[in-house]
Amino acid sequence: MEFIFNEIRSNPKDGRFEFSYKLNTHKEAYEFIETITLPGPIERDISPALLQTIHVMLGLSYWKLYCPKHITFSTYSLSPDQESFFNTLYTQGLGEFYFKNNIDFRGLVSFPFDESTTSHPIKLHPQSRSLVGLGGGKDSLVVAQLLKKHHKPFDTFIVETQHSYSYIDKINAKLGKEPFVIKRTIDPTLIELSKNPDIYNGHIPISAIYAAIGILVSVVYDYSTVVVGNERSSDIGNTTFYGEEINHQWSKSHAFEMLFQNYIHSTISPQLNYLSLLRPLSEMQVMELFVESPEYFLLFSGCNRNFSITHQLENSKWCGECPKCAFVFTMLAAFVSKETATETFGQNLFAKESLLPTYQELWGEKGVKPFECVGTPSEMKLALAKIHATVEYEEDVIMKYFVEHILSDVDASALEQEVMNTSASTSLEKIINSL
Repeated sequence: MEFIFNEIRSNPKDGRFEFSYKLNTHKEAYEFIETITLPGPIERDISPALLQTIHVMLGLSYWKLYCPKHITFSTYSLSPDQESFFNTLYTQGLGEFYFKNNIDFRGLVSFPFDESTTSHPIKLHPQSRSLVGLGGGKDSLVVAQLLKKHHKPFDTFIVETQHSYSYIDKINAKLGKEPFVIKRTIDPTLIELSKNPDIYNGHIPISAIYAAIGILVSVVYDYSTVVVGNERSSDIGNTTFYGEEINHQWSKSHAFEMLFQNYIHSTISPQLNYLSLLRPLSEMQVMELFVESPEYFLLFSGCNRNFSITHQLENSKWCGECPKCAFVFTMLAAFVSKETATETFGQNLFAKESLLPTYQELWGEKGVKPFECVGTPSEMKLALAKIHATVEYEEDVIMKYFVEHILSDVDASALEQEVMNTSASTSLEKIINSL
């Protein structure tokens, strides 16, 4: 089998880029085209290295159908620096995918490169302003609110895959921002193939793709920094597999942030930056900042079912069934009344016995940390201990179980020091001042 990174086609007048791929299996040959469309004409030259970066990142979704070891390029060659970066992305970034499909990834990914191909980063002169990736959750909203509070110039962008996200439009309106809306169109053949039982399905490092698209938008529209809202909790993995840590949030981790920042400087432009404003904070500390803006309670959502290509939520922004909903509800309930938390989610998740196995995984009693963008067991235990002290949820099944089986082993004072790190605010100020 062979996977081919084929052509990159640009249509500046329409603001559109087409990235094509070929996949030759033992039985079939497939061709795919994925499209990225910006909101207007492109009037700047885009470095080939940046388009190549997006080409290879988008290729994750198509390569993983069969994970062929043989990889080729039709129209360009990778430099040694690019090869090293993409080997890491396709190995660590797909860790959860390999784990869930029981794929031995050791030695699987080896991108071809040309020693004579060298990186030529371009000198740019962007305006000193930030571009914030807005996903509709609490994290990016906290980033936006912090930048507004400190009078830092910024705008927002969103990536819409296959369909629009109307609730994010409402958030932007509340922020007073007109976002750059980037349309991402996946090849329909990929969606059809994903239904076949003989191909692989699973998680890709989607935040890496959004990061690269953010850099593209910053170049086209003259921004110096892409700012995201990834907190320190995202550094904690879920399990190990073939001796490697598997982290659902690898492309939100500090390791990826530094890897991508170095890649940008060495390959694309030293004047462009990618950073997470919330890196010093825990998930719980982010929620503590978020509740200072109650006007967003009924607008935000962290439930990933809002972003499903084939099945979207219809009557609520929260499914009330997944680990992400269970986690965010707990974090919110630690800082607001039961009435407010229940109104925000449309239901009381502590009253759902069906969620007990999920909560047991979230606070570390059983299984592994769920493969979702959730915080640590320490954060869960501290939040639930705080909620228990309010006595508002004492009759609910989740709280009853926590009090009976977990609470006696919880050292709230030690967890407070671990989770609500007092030095984090100083580090946060330094990052804000650097923008």
